[in-house]
Amino acid sequence: MAETSPIEQRPEEISPEELERRDFEKKWFNPESASTNPENTSLEMLGYLKSDSLDKRKMRLFTIACCRNIWHLIKDKRSREAVEVADRFIEGKATSQEVEDALEGAIDATYDAINVTGSERQENMLSSWYSTRAAECPLERLNPDYSSIYSKPAYELQSVIMNTMTAVSPLGSSLNEINNKARVSEAMFQADCLRDIFGNPFAIEQPVIDPTWLTANGGAVPRLAETIYNERSFKDMVVLWDALEEAGCTNEEIRKHCQGDGQHVRGCWGLRASGLTP
Repeated sequence: MAETSPIEQRPEEISPEELERRDFEKKWFNPESASTNPENTSLEMLGYLKSDSLDKRKMRLFTIACCRNIWHLIKDKRSREAVEVADRFIEGKATSQEVEDALEGAIDATYDAINVTGSERQENMLSSWYSTRAAECPLERLNPDYSSIYSKPAYELQSVIMNTMTAVSPLGSSLNEINNKARVSEAMFQADCLRDIFGNPFAIEQPVIDPTWLTANGGAVPRLAETIYNERSFKDMVVLWDALEEAGCTNEEIRKHCQGDGQHVRGCWGLRASGLTP
């Protein structure tokens, strides 16, 4: 008599929510547009973040990082002042009146860029105008007068992505040209910034801070994290990991983030894991 074949156990069904989480996590680190349309990479990643869960401070830090990456193109002092004021405001070092004045100046700079005529106009439209427009983005939702104008919660993120992308494009190139090295480089920078600031928002478990890391060696870890943040000395992230490891940290995700080749900016989740607040 033939032996009865055992019934194969059906794999546990995966919920639609879990399938969605896995899909978003995969695309967060490997956006589908990265190889086919790099210019849409950051916008695609932004779409994976649910608008009601976007942290306003993180959003603001992202817009500032994008502007600072094209700092050499933001030549109007009013536009630069707008970015500087936004940076100070989120640290509690600028007033609402300063925000209002800086935004007004940035808007004037954008209008002045539009009104350039003659042979300078094309260069202005491809670089000066888009860079000055980008510089408005970090302030737009800081000003109550602007908060009701745009219906999309992440409008300023989308705006800064597109304006900085266009600002770095060489003169005479098509605005839709995806093989332009400067635009691809900007796209990769933006994608790195999103991962650096938001971490892995789809991970089942987020890295947990052990309070003993923060008090070991006289509080060396949070002191170093604060110095890196204030001085933008992100090359010292590898040194920060050494301090964390010496304090007893064995978290592999934190290690890879601190020692990896990815971009680091203000708002880096690795700094937050090292006790930097907020």
